[in-house]
Amino acid sequence: MDMIRIPMIAVTCPHCGDKGNVPLPKAGMIPVGKCPRCSKVIAIFLNQIVLLDQKILSCTPIDQARDIYRVLTRFLYQRCQELAFTRARHAEKSRMITVTCSHCGEKLMVPLPKAGMIPVYECPECHEVIIIFLNQAVRLDKKILKLSTSDQAHNIYQVLSRFLYQRCEQLPFGQVLHPTQPGMPLCQNEGPLKGPISQCEVDAFLGTDLILIDNKEYFKSVFG
Repeated sequence: MDMIRIPMIAVTCPHCGDKGNVPLPKAGMIPVGKCPRCSKVIAIFLNQIVLLDQKILSCTPIDQARDIYRVLTRFLYQRCQELAFTRARHAEKSRMITVTCSHCGEKLMVPLPKAGMIPVYECPECHEVIIIFLNQAVRLDKKILKLSTSDQAHNIYQVLSRFLYQRCEQLPFGQVLHPTQPGMPLCQNEGPLKGPISQCEVDAFLGTDLILIDNKEYFKSVFG
């Protein structure tokens, strides 16, 4: 019997630098677990590792969803500000994924997005524009591509932050699997949250939360 090969991606922990391979996240999934080397809580987002706060493990599922959304929204905002999306061209066919056009339902084979990148495609069937996010196709208005680059970044961020909010509200979190380990559970009890607000949290508020306060989904995730 042929063995089913699970597609893997190479990732690097931004905290300890440990490199390894993890299963390619399924469409719409946000795998969460611990780095096998430094035990920091991590999420696989845009096919790379994003650090999460250790305190998230002691939160309720609803608060976990909100906290993960806040962290990933900040990361997404930075990616869009850095224009980390690209009008996709031809690429190596050895690393392809299948997505469904959110406009016409056509099945498409597209290159696996590089870490941190947000590819934009035109569907060959309906000629509408889609963006590959969480390894699936998200509908994008063609008019966005006619805007200035800064307005493109803002509009694409708005579209993707709303999509991300819906995914976090539905708790589509999985587990990060390590090639040499069966899996690393997310839910643990590390006791109540303690300690005053750190300078890092203050900086995060001033640098991100305050900027995104007019984003409806982001506001709701913070204040309920």
